[in-house]
Amino acid sequence: MFSRNNTQAFMDANFSEAQHTFLLRKFDSSGIVKQKAAATREHNAKKAETKHQKRQALVDKRDALAAHAAGVKIVTDIATLKEYSKAQLEDQLAAHRQFDLAIPKLIPAKSNLKNNMQRLEHLLAAVERYNRSVRYDSVAMSDVEDDG
Repeated sequence: MFSRNNTQAFMDANFSEAQHTFLLRKFDSSGIVKQKAAATREHNAKKAETKHQKRQALVDKRDALAAHAAGVKIVTDIATLKEYSKAQLEDQLAAHRQFDLAIPKLIPAKSNLKNNMQRLEHLLAAVERYNRSVRYDSVAMSDVEDDG
């Protein structure tokens, strides 16, 4: 800033080295620099704490949703699924999202599923994948048992 309004040139022309030293000492002794640095540190600490709290709240929310989804029993009966309410369909979709972790984004986010028909369509596809996986696992396990 001092280079734009020629403050430095004015100070060089009108102040001696002793006067510069006196002004710096006077300025430092008033504690303004230390107060400003302390205020900045305090502000940064508050911002960091707020950021940490927000992150922790998101982690807690994600963990709570994952725990809820883990407690949902996956239903594979299509007739039963067709009669489920919105909340029940979303719970089933959440459970299948956890089951399909190896392939992310197979089931769209809740916000992208606007009605129960879309929810049911994606849920039926997820049930089909689940049934294929369970059949594959049971066939693989029977092969292991036959070998042993």
